[in-house]
Amino acid sequence: MANRTNLKLNDIVVSQVEDGHHLLIVTAMPDDEMSLVYRGDGWNVQYAVAKGARLAAGKGGDLWYTADQLSTLEYLETFRAERGLTSVH
Repeated sequence: MANRTNLKLNDIVVSQVEDGHHLLIVTAMPDDEMSLVYRGDGWNVQYAVAKGARLAAGKGGDLWYTADQLSTLEYLETFRAERGLTSVH
């Protein structure tokens, strides 16, 4: 388990809320540290994490999960943008 100090630029946080999940991205703006990128009303945890993983893969950040307003974060996986599929010609 970790807290907000572990977050870095472009990390994705899947945050559980009453009616589903929010996906947040860590931004460079000092007065707005995190931006909401998706609000998933009714999303279950598996769908929210899968969507967060796709977003993290594109941004190159780490993926985190929280169910308590970002005070305790669970590290899920690291995704790097350059780790995409390569085609063989």
